[in-house]
Amino acid sequence: LREQINREKILKNVIQDLKTDPPREDSKEEVDTDWLEMFARIAETKSNEEMQLFLSRILSGEIRKPGSFSPRTIQALSILDQKTAKVFQNFCNISFAFQNIEEQSICVITEPFGSPGNNGLEDLGLSYPNLCILQDAGLIQHDFTAWKKLLPYLFLLPLKVGDTEFQFIPTEKTGTSINLNDVNSFPKIQVLNFTLVGLE
Repeated sequence: LREQINREKILKNVIQDLKTDPPREDSKEEVDTDWLEMFARIAETKSNEEMQLFLSRILSGEIRKPGSFSPRTIQALSILDQKTAKVFQNFCNISFAFQNIEEQSICVITEPFGSPGNNGLEDLGLSYPNLCILQDAGLIQHDFTAWKKLLPYLFLLPLKVGDTEFQFIPTEKTGTSINLNDVNSFPKIQVLNFTLVGLE
């Protein structure tokens, strides 16, 4: 009975989400039945309301666009506890993404805070032990010394930090300092990267 109640609560959230933001067009594909079976087995074990809301968003996304979430992501959900989910939410809240660029550009920029391995992100709720929890759950990559070289033209595109979208506005000073032809001189920025499961 408890398992059925858990499933029904998640489905109510899904229905509400799809009513609020309906799919723009009917998908040409259907949600895979094996995927649904795996999802239902996980959903029935989660009674925490935040976790149920999280699961409902995943199911809504899969209904809108079947194939959005891999079976590996669903398996990661099966071991995701409330603490790990909360730490991951903190990580996502400070993630950084340029719009209209491939998914691999989504990351957490660590450079201003210091080394993640030396608790540089501790004030943001992402201490070294918390980051290890995310690594063990398969949500972020293991490399604490990763870097990206962000090309200057990316700063002319909209960018997202957490759920907020920003746009750099060139000033007279900065507008003339961007040299699109000299990408080699652009500095490397230290980052933490999501895994494919974490991106999904």
